Amino acid sequence: MREPLVSTVSSTFTRLWVMIFLISALHADEFGLFDYEVNDDGVSVTITNYPTSATGHVSVPAYIEAKPVTHIGHSSFSSCTSITSVGLPTTVTTIEPYAFNACRSLTQITLPPSLKVIDEGAFTACEELETIILPQGLTTIGPSAFYSCTALTQITIPNSVTSLGSSAFAFCDELNSVTLPASIGLINHSTFRNCKKLASIDLPEGITEIGSHAFGGCIILDNLVIPNSVLNIGSQCFSYCNTLKAITLGSGVAMLGEQAFSNCSTLENIIIPPNVVAIDKRCFENCRALTQVSFSSGLASIGEEAFYRCSMLISVQLPGTIIEMGTRTFYGCSAVTEVSLADGATVVGEQAFSDCSLLETVILPGSVISVGSGAFSRCGKLTSVSMAEGTSSIEADAFTHCSGLTTVTIPNSVSHIGESAFAYCTELRSITLPNNITTLEEGVFGYCSNLLSITVPEGVTHIGRYCFTWCQRLEFINLPSSISYFGYGAFNVCSSLAQIDFPAEQTVIEPFTFASCSSLTEFEIPAGVTTIGISAFSSCSKLTDIAIPASVNSIGSSAFNGCSSIRSITIPEGITLIDAFTFRGCMSARTIHIPSSVTTIKRNAFDACSSVEEIRIPDGVTALENSTFSECDSLTKIWLPDSLTMIGSFTFSSCDKLKEIFLPKNLTSVDFRAFNGCDELSAAYFSGDAPTLGQYVFANSAVDFKIYYLSDSSGFSQPSWQGYPSEMIVTSIDGTVTWLLTHHINHQTDLGNDLNNDGVSLLMAYALDLNPNDNLAGEMPQVQVDSEQLSMTFHGSSPGVLYEVKVSQNLQDWTDTGVTITGPDASGVVTAVAPRGQPNCFMRLSVTQNP
Repeated sequence: MREPLVSTVSSTFTRLWVMIFLISALHADEFGLFDYEVNDDGVSVTITNYPTSATGHVSVPAYIEAKPVTHIGHSSFSSCTSITSVGLPTTVTTIEPYAFNACRSLTQITLPPSLKVIDEGAFTACEELETIILPQGLTTIGPSAFYSCTALTQITIPNSVTSLGSSAFAFCDELNSVTLPASIGLINHSTFRNCKKLASIDLPEGITEIGSHAFGGCIILDNLVIPNSVLNIGSQCFSYCNTLKAITLGSGVAMLGEQAFSNCSTLENIIIPPNVVAIDKRCFENCRALTQVSFSSGLASIGEEAFYRCSMLISVQLPGTIIEMGTRTFYGCSAVTEVSLADGATVVGEQAFSDCSLLETVILPGSVISVGSGAFSRCGKLTSVSMAEGTSSIEADAFTHCSGLTTVTIPNSVSHIGESAFAYCTELRSITLPNNITTLEEGVFGYCSNLLSITVPEGVTHIGRYCFTWCQRLEFINLPSSISYFGYGAFNVCSSLAQIDFPAEQTVIEPFTFASCSSLTEFEIPAGVTTIGISAFSSCSKLTDIAIPASVNSIGSSAFNGCSSIRSITIPEGITLIDAFTFRGCMSARTIHIPSSVTTIKRNAFDACSSVEEIRIPDGVTALENSTFSECDSLTKIWLPDSLTMIGSFTFSSCDKLKEIFLPKNLTSVDFRAFNGCDELSAAYFSGDAPTLGQYVFANSAVDFKIYYLSDSSGFSQPSWQGYPSEMIVTSIDGTVTWLLTHHINHQTDLGNDLNNDGVSLLMAYALDLNPNDNLAGEMPQVQVDSEQLSMTFHGSSPGVLYEVKVSQNLQDWTDTGVTITGPDASGVVTAVAPRGQPNCFMRLSVTQNP
């Protein structure tokens, strides 16, 4: 059953192959070396192929099978690289696409008068073809028909041609002569692109449009007249025509396309005819020889970078019909000295005249609603700007870096001045602001280094970030009552500003607001302020007094860094963090109060506070970071809390007056050079076990420097420890040695001494459990007297002390008769009571050290 099936399939395949062969034979006959086929009309022939190995001359027959040859078929002679000449019979009407493509040795071809169509790419890359005569009667030259015929020198297009395709003669490097008929109507895109030897061309009246790139890269084209019939000039139409010096635009031109004349580096002047309503973007960019442009009265739109870097253009006078101006329209026109817009123009585009470095004068009519962002930025020679009533907006960077600007007239109609609008106008000394603005935006007058004074009108509520930053000569600013907010860095480096009031309702002093206001002598922080930002007052070197209100709960890093004239620093209760560099360089501060709420002190917080004599670190602080108190040259006493566990690198380095340091019992580490360069430091007392000690902790101390540690501590050794001389202090049974060290007093000090000259000896302070470093004159126990008895309450349980309470009636005879003492209670407090006898009764407490 399977064999017949196989036989049937085989037979079917054979019949199919025969059918394909017959069809092929029908449509691919041969005539000599020519392959051909009979056309659909049955009476004419198309040449379909010719051997690519053929050489020399080719003569195409007029008839095959008695039928006229009318078509040279698609790619029929393509890549016949060795044929040199071709003769076409008078029967041929059409040369189809790519028929002679890449016939690189073809030097001559005879086109018959019967020819109507040369189709797309027909002679592309015929690199040796020097001349060709196009017959009268030809109607169509297709796209890229003679593309890259690099030896072709001249061409005359007969007036019978009505269609000239895109890129038809593009990249014909030697083409130097072209005759165009009016019949074509349109010069298509890239038609003569990069014809590098084409010096001139006559465009006939009747052409209505010149397409994109039509003559782009014709680098020696030097003169051009656009006929009145032309309506549109396409994009990059004449771009990179490097020797084009003059252009006459016809009266019918309405549109100049994108980059139409860009990089025509020798073009000297141009007259824009009245019908032109739009100049598209980059139309004349980099026309570096262009000195004069006459704009038509009907021009409505100038596109982005239309005259970008036309560096020889001297004057710009725009008509009142301008309603649209693109970005960077005249950017970098470095020879322009004057700009004027006629009344009626409504806009100056973004960066329109930026980098016009010789521009001196700008006159803007009231019809201009908006001066665009960066419109006149970096116009260094601009001295005067006049805006008429009607303008409502000056956008961001509009006049930034106009370093010669001295006079600006801003009408009251302006309600918005954008960010950095006048930044870096270094010669601007004064300016009158319009009454309609409510906000001074970010950086609007930043770096106006010669601005002397300014009056901010009533109604303005916000002064933005960096608004007056680096206005170094600004001495006076008149602020209205409507001001409610100063932004980040608003007055940064206003080094001549001596006085300013901060808005009462603002709760945050933003970072850098008054940084480097080095003439500011006083400043009141309103009650209600909760935050002082990073570097808010840094380098305010003449600020002598600053009261930080109790409402403040956060102070940023470097907030008062470099305030070298501040005489005292009181940090309010509630602050928990003293950030890095906060009070660094407050060289005149003799007193610094750190509240008990502080738990963290960051690096360099009080570095170079060279006048402070005493520092008390509150209990709760566990670490002192690097260089916290370095170069505090006058520091003689440091009170470190028992909570402290770590002292960072260089924390107390170069504290030249520090003679002794008492280190708390819970300290576990002292880092690299923590006390390096403390020239007079002779003693370091450790109250607890030995901490980890970094390198050079006590380097460059006094020659007699010694470490002292308690006998009940561990980890130390004597006579040296960690390379430093050391001595163990035997802890006394009565606890007085430990007490002295706890209060930062040398353990060998006589307890009979009155260190504060307050009338209270050290022994009495020890006995009553009082701080001997305080003034104790008002802290002594008081005798209470009533009609029946005398009484006195005091701490009466310090080890090694004998307490004695006596009474007297004459201050001479003292007795303890009748005196009873109760206690001590859980706090060690006792109460002495004696009956009252005579009207004159006295009670006395005395203490002695138990031998």
